Amino acid sequence: MPQKRSPSIKTSSARVLIVEDDEPTRDALMLKLASMDIRAAAAKDGEEAIQQIHQQPWDVIVVDILLPKQNGFTVLEEVRREPHCARATVFVFTNLSGAEHKGRALELGAHAFFEKTKMSLHDIAQKIAQALDKKQ
Repeated sequence: MPQKRSPSIKTSSARVLIVEDDEPTRDALMLKLASMDIRAAAAKDGEEAIQQIHQQPWDVIVVDILLPKQNGFTVLEEVRREPHCARATVFVFTNLSGAEHKGRALELGAHAFFEKTKMSLHDIAQKIAQALDKKQ
């Protein structure tokens, strides 16, 4: 049975952007969020993500680092340059590991760095829900 969020939380106005080039991962995370009554938009590469970041504010952004066209570090830089995204919670969810990548992501404004091999889609969906709850 799908896990639903508390009915008192307004998710229809929440803006979540998933930046992931791997279609199965992106689709699975979007489905998991939908099962929790969280609607999200998606970008399949860094260039598309940057366009969406400039178009509207986002509450939560989940970004991979290894992306076509523009990498996730460039996306993080653009998020922090965009005034209407300054308050966005940004999670890095990537196959990269190591202190160097994590340190750079956090330095660029990511709130957390998660390795795909160590965190399930369910867990990242829970982190997104918690971040949205804090913004309500």
